[in-house]
Amino acid sequence: MARLFADFGGKLLSYYYILGHFDGIAIAEFPDHQSIAACTMRAMASGAFSHFETTMLMTRAEAQAAMARANAAAHGFVPPAG
Repeated sequence: MARLFADFGGKLLSYYYILGHFDGIAIAEFPDHQSIAACTMRAMASGAFSHFETTMLMTRAEAQAAMARANAAAHGFVPPAG
C-alpha cells in the first residue's frame, strides 16, 4: 500500500487491522485532493478491494477557513423540489 500511495505523491503514515465493518485503516498524507481521488480510483480498479473509502481530515485552521467561507456566502442553498 505504501508504494500505491507513493505513486500518487502520498505517504503512508500508519496502517492498522481493525475489527468491524472494515478490515483495515490506513493513515496517509497526500499533496492534494486530486492525488487522493486518483489513488482511490486506482486502488478500486485493481480489484484488490471490495470497498475502499476515503475521509479527508482538516486542520483546525482549514476547518475555520471553510466555516468562514460558508458563512460569507451571499446566497442561501435551496434544495431541489422533489
